[in-house]
Amino acid sequence: MPIETEVKIKINAVEPIKQKLLEMKAELYKKRALQTDIYLDNGRLRKKDQTLKIRDNAIFTYKGPSQKKNNIRSNEEIEIMIDNAAHLQLLLERLGYKQYWKKERYRESYLVNMTQICIDETPMGNFIEIEGKKENIVDIAKQLGFSQKNFIADGYGKLWREFAKQNKRKGDMVFQK
Repeated sequence: MPIETEVKIKINAVEPIKQKLLEMKAELYKKRALQTDIYLDNGRLRKKDQTLKIRDNAIFTYKGPSQKKNNIRSNEEIEIMIDNAAHLQLLLERLGYKQYWKKERYRESYLVNMTQICIDETPMGNFIEIEGKKENIVDIAKQLGFSQKNFIADGYGKLWREFAKQNKRKGDMVFQK
């Protein structure tokens, strides 16, 4: 069972983080690009803290219920590559799944010490997401100038709902045109 372990950290500016990553000799893994996720539910998954999503018309993901400890989140995560997201979404709709949310973010990813560090620019501000082994997450966060008190274990869905409520925004986490 593949387990994803990660934290988010709210940041003010992207460039200082990029500079620190370069100083740490982090390797650019994926250049900055818009990433779009389509979330689907059949009326039961969200009640069980489970997620199905289609990312960038290329990756289909299942995430199991979250386990949170010391502001670090772990989930079972199963991903498969797909070559026709529209047909997959249509098939899932025929099986009773409906799109309930859409998320956009610009993401740039780096690798250091077998750990992925993503810089996310979202409609609600900038974040870094550190994914890997717990000890590596804590160490890399420290090298970037953060401690566990800065960690956010919640997913973007919950963070968006809170942000949208405070800022009178409705609907999907997408950039305003």
